[in-house]
Amino acid sequence: MVVLDGSRLAGLRNWQGLADVAVQTRRAGVADGLLLDVHRAPFTPASGEAAVLVTALAGYSAVAIVSGGGASYGCARMVSTLVELLGSRAAAFLTEDEAEVWLSQQVGREPDGSAAARELAPA
Repeated sequence: MVVLDGSRLAGLRNWQGLADVAVQTRRAGVADGLLLDVHRAPFTPASGEAAVLVTALAGYSAVAIVSGGGASYGCARMVSTLVELLGSRAAAFLTEDEAEVWLSQQVGREPDGSAAARELAPA
């Protein structure tokens, strides 16, 4: 599983950068599952930004999105639903612990922070 830190998102360029990192990581074959952690930043992508992100995330077998509450959580649920419509398992969470447990169950790994988990941040 890979943890992708999306806490520095501020606009379309950053959304594209986040999507690019997700795609590059998937192509490298380092993980089946992705935990996208955006709980420290507002997660309110516009429809075009969400589409870019959904396409990038849908290549993983399972995606967990950790967001803050309110509108950010609603957007995380929307993105996870769109990812599911493209054939991956996805869900939104308010805590990293819940997301990690769910994601570990989806990809058949223990949620223990083992070497299988790697943390990445977009440049």
